Amino acid sequence: MTYLLQELEQEGYELPPEALADLSSYWTRHIRRFGDADAAGLIRGAILKLPDFYGPHVERSFLYDAFQAAVKAKRAQLIGPINTPHEFVFVPDVGPVVLAMVKEPRTFGHSC
Repeated sequence: MTYLLQELEQEGYELPPEALADLSSYWTRHIRRFGDADAAGLIRGAILKLPDFYGPHVERSFLYDAFQAAVKAKRAQLIGPINTPHEFVFVPDVGPVVLAMVKEPRTFGHSC
């Protein structure tokens, strides 16, 4: 979702704070609904929150344009303050983490 919002901003669309607040409440409602279903025993669920991502065949990453610029020996155009800490995960590393999580019973019923 973040990448789509960034694309809209890059294309010149204005994103009013109210619209973003509505999205936040939308996600919050669905996460709570998911948690309630888990608590009621209707599903076994966990929410894995990952940082930004990059890797092979990933074109919707915050870093995609930076990698493309590096390959062409050009400057990257990134949105946001350059000194703000930002976390990334390498996409091929995610699969083994998810596999380990689903094998661990303590994972379920939590947000990780």
